[in-house]
Amino acid sequence: ETGAIGPSTYTSDIGTYSLRLYPGNYEVQLSGQGDEGIPTFSQQLVITESDNSIDAVYDEYLNVQTITVDGRVLTPLNVPASGVLVRFTALTIDGADQAQLVSESTTGSNGRFSIPVLEGAYQVEFIPLQEEGYSPQIIPEMQLKSQFTELGTVSLSVRDTITGQVLDALGEPAEGVVLRAEEIGFNNVVYQAVTGPDGMFEVEVSDTEMFWTLTPKNPRQGAITFGQGFPSQWDEMVVELRTGQPISGCVEHDEGVAAFAPMELRSMDGRFFGATFTDEDGCFDLRIDIETQTAESTR
Repeated sequence: ETGAIGPSTYTSDIGTYSLRLYPGNYEVQLSGQGDEGIPTFSQQLVITESDNSIDAVYDEYLNVQTITVDGRVLTPLNVPASGVLVRFTALTIDGADQAQLVSESTTGSNGRFSIPVLEGAYQVEFIPLQEEGYSPQIIPEMQLKSQFTELGTVSLSVRDTITGQVLDALGEPAEGVVLRAEEIGFNNVVYQAVTGPDGMFEVEVSDTEMFWTLTPKNPRQGAITFGQGFPSQWDEMVVELRTGQPISGCVEHDEGVAAFAPMELRSMDGRFFGATFTDEDGCFDLRIDIETQTAESTR
């Protein structure tokens, strides 16, 4: 309950373990082995002064059944896609309500994969190698039972190339704006482009939902502006930078100013807002699109 991390150990070859703890309230976590279909469990324990020993028994293991799921991934040309990361993330596990399981494998030269999981509902992601130029695919939810172990064939698609234009807060073409598109989910891959003198950009992105960030070359052009959506919604779009809220300051250390120091601005929940550098005097100046953010993310 204090938040302090307690001792850890590994199970023996017969599955037993032993730990010595101070009295208190604990959450004991069994890490599991996703590649073998063994889920992660958590159990609450109360240790008192009078306890000589206490057994933490994961009874939920008695009610789960490991199954093997097979499938195949093809390229858009119907050629086997090798090296594709296939990730099964459990939404629910039958007979083990508190369990968590993420099981991964990669496709072989024949495009096939075989992954041990437990019966339940899963989200399935197919993430190709970045250099292959294909978009990841997702099955948002599917039920897996012992009698259903063949996933079938999944076909990848080619990444999209989209174009558009960025205007500054006064409606003029904005040169030098960095367009950053981050995949929502999968491996959160980031794609980038920079606008030309006419404010135009061209960028190749996955055909998945993205979180978009537009960072102007200087604060006079407008605020770091955000958006969310699929590439088709951004293709041929004209985006105008928001006026935003100015944020400025200076960074110092014991021996003087922190000149040309890289800075990242993130919300409390980790969302990327933008990046900049301090100048030769250790100072920075930027604008943030506060209007589109939630109360939590503006902190």
